[in-house]
Amino acid sequence: MTNQEIAYIIHQYTPLLDQPEEYNTRINWGQMQRYFQCVGAKDYVSLRPFKIIRGENGVPALHFANGQCTLPADYQNYQDNMYYLLDGKPIRVHILEDKDYENFKTSPIEYPTAKFPIANIQSNYIRLLPRNIHFAVFSYFKKPTKAVYAVDSSFGYAKYDSINSVNLQWDETNQVAIIILVLQSLGIQATAEDIKNRTK
Repeated sequence: MTNQEIAYIIHQYTPLLDQPEEYNTRINWGQMQRYFQCVGAKDYVSLRPFKIIRGENGVPALHFANGQCTLPADYQNYQDNMYYLLDGKPIRVHILEDKDYENFKTSPIEYPTAKFPIANIQSNYIRLLPRNIHFAVFSYFKKPTKAVYAVDSSFGYAKYDSINSVNLQWDETNQVAIIILVLQSLGIQATAEDIKNRTK
């Protein structure tokens, strides 16, 4: 659905989001709520539009210098999948929480090796051991692109501007879930079936 179609549905419940700025704020809040619901439920099918694989399909791999790499600017959440090539064979990089990473880093028994590398994600970078690994394939979920309901006022009134608008990237089932979340935030209850019946 386009923003215009979604706004039409929401307007049937309430006029509170008739202004583009209010619509944009609420719909983007709703899509982030839905995003984190899907991450928490490990609903990778719904998150498919946001999956990025650095190091495949022409997208550059992560480049590490001295065991560190800046996280991609669009990074939001990782899907535990990182590997590098050793003699042409993929070797999984184990992504660990802070405490486990520190324990493995200093362990005299289970320390990181080329065949058992470890990584740890910080707020804006990734740590990787051993430090002689320079490139790694990394799959993650990017931040959803902000939806924009744009208008053109050159006609003397606010007309929907499809060229400058940015629609949600979600499939229709998740768009309906986002509409429900937005309506609930306004104190309005609606079901998926009811919303589908209100489409143009």
